Amino acid sequence: EKGLSSAVRARVRKRIDAGAFDEFRILRGMGYAPTDPGLSMTGYRELFEYDRGKYSLDEAVGKWIVRERQYGRRQKTLMKRDVGLFLTSEAVNSVRDIPEMLY
Repeated sequence: EKGLSSAVRARVRKRIDAGAFDEFRILRGMGYAPTDPGLSMTGYRELFEYDRGKYSLDEAVGKWIVRERQYGRRQKTLMKRDVGLFLTSEAVNSVRDIPEMLY
């Protein structure tokens, strides 16, 4: 759980550093709304809430991290239950390695 939390925080920080806010502002300026396909996903949802004044920027980023962690936990549970494994970036060097790991 601790590893997941730190990985999620790093991932969100990486997305912010890579320009998530700028991308959001561009899309918002083009007239896209939270109900448009793809924009209801975690990250965008919190930025729309920040944009509407529902949360401060720090609160929005905190909510983003919480929702990403919740999503990660659900994915981990699904992989364990349905596939019987959980892949990490350290375990897979390439997408081409995955089929070999499944059999």
